[in-house]
Amino acid sequence: MKFVAKDRGITDDAPSFFKGSTLIWPVVSIGNVGQLCVDVLHASAFVMELKRVGSLFDRDVLPLVGYCQPCSIEGKAELALSLEVYHSSRWNITVVQQRAPIIQNQHEPFCKRAAEWIASVGFDEVLLLCSSPAYRRGDNELESDVQFNYQASQLTTGLGKSMQLLEWRRFCSSQFNHLLDGLVGNEDEEFALPFVGTGSLRPMFSECQKLSIPVATILSFVNEGDNSVDGLVQCSIVYSLLCQLRGCVVDRPDWITPPEWELVFGFERDPSMYIL
Repeated sequence: MKFVAKDRGITDDAPSFFKGSTLIWPVVSIGNVGQLCVDVLHASAFVMELKRVGSLFDRDVLPLVGYCQPCSIEGKAELALSLEVYHSSRWNITVVQQRAPIIQNQHEPFCKRAAEWIASVGFDEVLLLCSSPAYRRGDNELESDVQFNYQASQLTTGLGKSMQLLEWRRFCSSQFNHLLDGLVGNEDEEFALPFVGTGSLRPMFSECQKLSIPVATILSFVNEGDNSVDGLVQCSIVYSLLCQLRGCVVDRPDWITPPEWELVFGFERDPSMYIL
């Protein structure tokens, strides 16, 4: 895995401001809720102040290129790529936007290289954004109005501690034994994560653990379809977590949705065309 700086091309040296920041990475999973969440974080520049600093290249991610909206202040459209990297000095976070899936049967090699890159850069901790099929929830989840769970490798510092202070529901593998296909991380049931619909979540979580990288995940329960609302909900969850982590007052920002979302289902039809 290589970092491609916005103004310098491929380089072995990541920017120094990456070191010590929190890395947020959306895992390609059912509904792509993590990607939708990052889209909103980027579009809401007045809240997060995310600036694009480059992209990542890896041979196991399908190549993708297109126009990224909105255009820059100069009126120039930027290219959207498979793995884009953004940074906010205000929040001390680095955010990856993964727009393309990993090649089939290459999830584990990809996650291993990603974890090695994360360790070499010196990120403070990693937050994985993911989604899981709502129909695979356990009884406790069905009885609750909470639509997400979390898991963290460390509960005494950083993200894990902040999640506990927010009194979120931690993922409990014992409720999902009939759904799990093996365990992650040292074969410890405590860190077991669901497999179906979660993409590379388990291998990414496991590889970070192997390299002693503090890692946490937010796992939203969703149904596949129009998941734009789920993306907005997860965005608010991430914002609450960052406010707790950085000691900020939690407000309710007016999130801005990216203009390209309006093109997902095409343009509205003129109703008069159906009148005889």
